[in-house]
Amino acid sequence: MDLDLNCVEAFLVLAGQFHFAKAAGVLHVTPSALSKRIRKLEIQLGVQLVERGPSGFVALTNPGKRFAPHAQNLLEEANAARVAVRRPPNPTAYRLGLPGQLADHPERVRLPALAQALRREMPGAKLRCFGIPFPLVVTALLGGLIDVMWDVSSGNHPDIESVPLRSFERIGVIPTEHPFADADEIPVNQFADEPMIYDVGVPAAWMATFYLDDIRSVNDAHLIEMHGSNSTDVKDTLLLKTGVTVAPTFMARDLGPHLASVKLTGVPLTPSFASHRRNDDRETVMRLILELQILTAGE
Repeated sequence: MDLDLNCVEAFLVLAGQFHFAKAAGVLHVTPSALSKRIRKLEIQLGVQLVERGPSGFVALTNPGKRFAPHAQNLLEEANAARVAVRRPPNPTAYRLGLPGQLADHPERVRLPALAQALRREMPGAKLRCFGIPFPLVVTALLGGLIDVMWDVSSGNHPDIESVPLRSFERIGVIPTEHPFADADEIPVNQFADEPMIYDVGVPAAWMATFYLDDIRSVNDAHLIEMHGSNSTDVKDTLLLKTGVTVAPTFMARDLGPHLASVKLTGVPLTPSFASHRRNDDRETVMRLILELQILTAGE
């Protein structure tokens, strides 16, 4: 089976941007040209990779999710072959993943400082950042799409090691019409009794932080199923369904006009993590994790 690597690259960019027009801008092509590349790749593979709707990209299909990490490996192998025969190696590249859409992630404002710190240690180093759809937060790391995942949950996989970073508080996130919206604070046990949204497409351990699994057993929780790839999907679900969720406090500033945050009393702190493949102890990976520890220390 022959695969067009330009089409493979187009698929990965689309998987990271969740939007045909935005991905086309990254690739410097028209949305129509991008759509043709995705369709060509689907024909070559014999499966549908992308769910489409009236407005364009909707989500990755299950085959698309499985293909994403392998697609990254294909491009890296092809690039390594070109480098080996044509020119000296590129400067060290640090590949960092954050969950959801990179453009919407609250921690995106800290990435320039992280890149600068890496360049101080290794002149010419490049920080490559990827937005990872929620269902791929574990497989993207295992499949080699990224070297380190910066996340509020650990990988919780035998082949992944998670290094704790700073601990953070959690807030309740609710629609502005919710009865709790006017409260200054809510006991966490009371909040945990509310119906809570639960993304069935992501690893259960990853979801635990967001439905307060450390407060009461999942068997005692009232969970409302959803499917999503990013924080926008979560916000839309909160507005469409009668559920609530929790989030790190730093996400309160990006909730939008129709959602509100409420302080939860009695909620334990939980750490964020830098996760990497357990047997991957390359200097680049360890340096990136060290700089993340320094960046988040003392907060």
